[in-house]
Amino acid sequence: MGTAAAPVADDRLVVVAVATYRRPAGLTALLRSLADQVIEQPIRVVVVDNDPLGSAQGVTSRFAPDAHYAVEARPGIAAARNTALAVALALRPWAIAFIDDDEVADSRWLHALVSGLQRHRADIATGPVRYLVPYTADAEVRQSSYSQTLVRDDGAPVKYVATNNTIVLASWFADSPDLRFDESFSLSGGSDLEFFLRLQESGASSVWVPHAIVTTRLPLQRSTRRWLLRRELRNGQLIARLRMRFDGYSRGRAILVGLLLIQRGTLRSVSGLVVGQGIPMSARYHTMAGIGWLRAALGMLYEEYRREGLGEVACDG
Repeated sequence: MGTAAAPVADDRLVVVAVATYRRPAGLTALLRSLADQVIEQPIRVVVVDNDPLGSAQGVTSRFAPDAHYAVEARPGIAAARNTALAVALALRPWAIAFIDDDEVADSRWLHALVSGLQRHRADIATGPVRYLVPYTADAEVRQSSYSQTLVRDDGAPVKYVATNNTIVLASWFADSPDLRFDESFSLSGGSDLEFFLRLQESGASSVWVPHAIVTTRLPLQRSTRRWLLRRELRNGQLIARLRMRFDGYSRGRAILVGLLLIQRGTLRSVSGLVVGQGIPMSARYHTMAGIGWLRAALGMLYEEYRREGLGEVACDG
């Protein structure tokens, strides 16, 4: 039996990488939207299932029969992303796009990302996520930054890049074969932001592409004040970790930032109570973000994505 030949590099091929965990309805909608992409370049889809039972295989086989499907049994989004990256790179593409399993891509989404890379001669291009909020959601949820579509100019530089709507030139991985998602972020979230910050630290340029649009429908459990406050804690913790890793923040400085945020939240709470308006959500946000900074500085991480009895989930959206 002969040895299989390595795939020939395609200077036009774009691979779309998807990590998924027990979201059959979301994955179905996503795969249908990927099948409807209007783009001249050839595309391939990689689906990595973070469920050891392989629960996404049926959906993938039905709605993306030509997709490259793999199971990553180790729990955690970073592990799943690393497997997706390895499978994608084995196809030797020109670029790799990332999208989440609870999103639907506009028909010209991938075309817009590719065009953005080429027009701006960038290494990374990322675009907006449009949120569909349940009509029963609290007004605070509708008005929060977590349910708003970001607006930036075409080609504007972007520092914090996520895998929910992004494309990156595959050549970066050929030059840096050890470049992978940091699995120490799997439980707490943010492995994608850390990953793309490392890329940019190595010289990669990142730009905004406003017409590369994906849409996600916020589930009811992410449409509550309680979820917003937990997310604020998680994000405070994440930003603190990134600041300490990339921006030279000492542990003492992170503690100071956390205390100042908590102080600001406390003062706003007292002010609201004094005037009879109650504690405003902005005060609660500052307090939770401050607690997140403290937890990061002290190494007491809040593990938002831990699976009950297993570990962590494979989506940090």
